[in-house]
Amino acid sequence: MTRRRGYTVTIAFAAVVIVALGAWLVVATMSGDDSRSGSGAVYDAQVAGYWPAEDPQTLTLRVLTGRGDAVRPARVEENGKQVRVAVQAVRSTSGSRGDIGIPTTVTIQLKDPLGTRPVVDEQGQTVPRTDSSGRILPGSNGRPSTPGTP
Repeated sequence: MTRRRGYTVTIAFAAVVIVALGAWLVVATMSGDDSRSGSGAVYDAQVAGYWPAEDPQTLTLRVLTGRGDAVRPARVEENGKQVRVAVQAVRSTSGSRGDIGIPTTVTIQLKDPLGTRPVVDEQGQTVPRTDSSGRILPGSNGRPSTPGTP
């Protein structure tokens, strides 16, 4: 009977250890604000601007991410009316910090020259045309700048 009691104690101890380890893992991976802020989480990065290269089919996107986050290749959908861009990033695994907007760049290739088509983000908001320093240029509403028009 003592042998059976020993097995029961061993099994109970193992169950307590497994439950405690599981609880520790849940607490260790929880974030302070929401489920997308944990290390390794994928999120939609803000596309803050773009500027064209000399090649009319190449654009550089200015993307805001968190410190140390990895940027995935951009998704591009284009038609005759607009170019829709989206960039995802992966949270850094080196410590915790909030979203702080570190600028980085992503280069994309279009099938057709940009021309007068606006560049929009995934939500359909116009992405402003900027210079390479991030300064928004006149006429950055996605249309060519014409004197006398806002």
